[in-house]
Amino acid sequence: MVAAVRPTDPALAADGVDGFATRFLSGGDWTGPSGVLALRAGNTERERQFGCGTESPSEDGRPRWLVDTRHGTLATVVTAGAEQLDLMLWRRIEPNAAKVDGDAELLAAFLAWPPLD
Repeated sequence: MVAAVRPTDPALAADGVDGFATRFLSGGDWTGPSGVLALRAGNTERERQFGCGTESPSEDGRPRWLVDTRHGTLATVVTAGAEQLDLMLWRRIEPNAAKVDGDAELLAAFLAWPPLD
Protein backbone atom coordinates (compact mmCIF):
# COMPACT_ATOMS: atom_id res chain seq x y z
CA MET A 1 0.00 0.00 0.00
CA VAL A 2 1.41 3.38 -1.01
CA ALA A 3 0.76 6.34 1.27
CA ALA A 4 -0.63 9.47 -0.30
CA VAL A 5 1.83 12.33 -0.57
CA ARG A 6 0.54 15.50 1.03
CA PRO A 7 1.96 18.98 0.57
CA THR A 8 4.11 20.26 3.40
CA ASP A 9 2.50 22.74 5.76
CA PRO A 10 3.86 26.19 4.74
CA ALA A 11 4.71 27.13 8.34
CA LEU A 12 6.66 23.89 8.76
CA ALA A 13 8.54 24.48 5.50
CA ALA A 14 9.35 28.06 6.58
CA ASP A 15 10.77 26.64 9.79
CA GLY A 16 12.86 24.35 7.58
CA VAL A 17 14.38 27.41 5.88
CA ASP A 18 15.27 28.80 9.31
CA GLY A 19 16.72 25.46 10.39
CA PHE A 20 18.80 25.22 7.24
CA ALA A 21 20.22 28.70 7.81
CA THR A 22 21.05 27.90 11.42
CA ARG A 23 22.71 24.55 10.63
CA PHE A 24 24.40 24.93 7.26
CA LEU A 25 25.68 28.49 6.95
CA SER A 26 29.15 27.45 7.99
CA GLY A 27 30.86 26.56 4.72
CA GLY A 28 34.42 27.28 3.71
CA ASP A 29 35.79 30.51 2.29
CA TRP A 30 33.28 32.70 0.48
CA THR A 31 34.36 33.45 -3.08
CA GLY A 32 31.02 34.58 -4.44
CA PRO A 33 29.82 38.12 -5.05
CA SER A 34 28.85 40.49 -2.27
CA GLY A 35 25.27 41.48 -1.61
CA VAL A 36 22.14 40.94 0.43
CA LEU A 37 19.96 38.00 -0.62
CA ALA A 38 16.32 37.77 0.45
CA LEU A 39 14.26 34.57 0.52
CA ARG A 40 10.56 35.45 0.53
CA ALA A 41 8.01 32.76 1.28
CA GLY A 42 4.91 34.20 -0.32
CA ASN A 43 2.54 31.72 1.33
CA THR A 44 3.70 32.59 4.87
CA GLU A 45 4.65 36.27 4.50
CA ARG A 46 8.03 35.31 5.98
CA GLU A 47 11.26 36.78 4.60
CA ARG A 48 14.81 35.93 5.56
CA GLN A 49 17.78 38.03 4.47
CA PHE A 50 21.39 36.95 4.23
CA GLY A 51 24.46 39.15 3.87
CA CYS A 52 27.30 37.80 1.73
CA GLY A 53 30.84 39.06 1.16
CA THR A 54 31.20 42.71 2.14
CA GLU A 55 27.50 42.75 3.16
CA SER A 56 28.03 39.94 5.68
CA PRO A 57 28.12 40.82 9.39
CA SER A 58 30.99 38.33 9.82
CA GLU A 59 34.57 39.42 9.29
CA ASP A 60 35.32 36.53 6.91
CA GLY A 61 32.54 37.51 4.48
CA ARG A 62 30.72 34.21 4.83
CA PRO A 63 26.96 34.42 4.31
CA ARG A 64 25.12 35.16 7.54
CA TRP A 65 21.48 35.55 8.48
CA LEU A 66 20.70 39.23 8.94
CA VAL A 67 18.58 39.87 12.00
CA ASP A 68 18.41 43.58 11.17
CA THR A 69 16.72 43.55 7.77
CA ARG A 70 17.46 47.24 7.29
CA HIS A 71 21.05 46.18 6.63
CA GLY A 72 21.33 47.24 3.02
CA THR A 73 19.94 47.21 -0.48
CA LEU A 74 18.73 43.84 -1.69
CA ALA A 75 20.88 42.48 -4.52
CA THR A 76 18.74 39.38 -5.04
CA VAL A 77 15.15 38.56 -4.10
CA VAL A 78 13.90 34.98 -4.40
CA THR A 79 10.14 34.57 -4.07
CA ALA A 80 8.40 31.19 -3.88
CA GLY A 81 6.34 29.10 -1.51
CA ALA A 82 8.10 28.11 1.70
CA GLU A 83 8.28 24.48 0.56
CA GLN A 84 9.98 25.47 -2.72
CA LEU A 85 12.51 27.63 -0.84
CA ASP A 86 13.29 24.79 1.56
CA LEU A 87 13.72 22.31 -1.31
CA MET A 88 15.92 24.79 -3.20
CA LEU A 89 18.25 25.18 -0.21
CA TRP A 90 18.56 21.39 -0.03
CA ARG A 91 19.35 21.33 -3.78
CA ARG A 92 16.28 19.19 -4.48
CA ILE A 93 14.86 21.65 -7.03
CA GLU A 94 16.47 24.23 -9.28
CA PRO A 95 16.23 27.98 -8.61
CA ASN A 96 14.08 28.38 -11.72
CA ALA A 97 11.21 26.97 -9.63
CA ALA A 98 11.13 30.40 -7.94
CA LYS A 99 10.86 33.99 -9.10
CA VAL A 100 14.37 35.46 -8.96
CA ASP A 101 14.90 39.21 -9.20
CA GLY A 102 18.39 40.66 -9.21
CA ASP A 103 21.81 39.03 -9.13
CA ALA A 104 21.42 35.38 -10.18
CA GLU A 105 25.17 34.84 -9.65
CA LEU A 106 24.78 35.70 -5.95
CA LEU A 107 21.95 33.18 -5.62
CA ALA A 108 23.93 30.45 -7.43
CA ALA A 109 26.97 31.04 -5.20
CA PHE A 110 24.80 31.06 -2.04
CA LEU A 111 23.11 27.77 -2.96
CA ALA A 112 26.35 26.02 -3.92
CA TRP A 113 28.41 27.29 -0.99
CA PRO A 114 27.47 25.29 2.11
CA PRO A 115 28.43 21.63 2.32
CA LEU A 116 25.33 19.54 2.97
CA ASP A 117 26.99 16.77 4.93
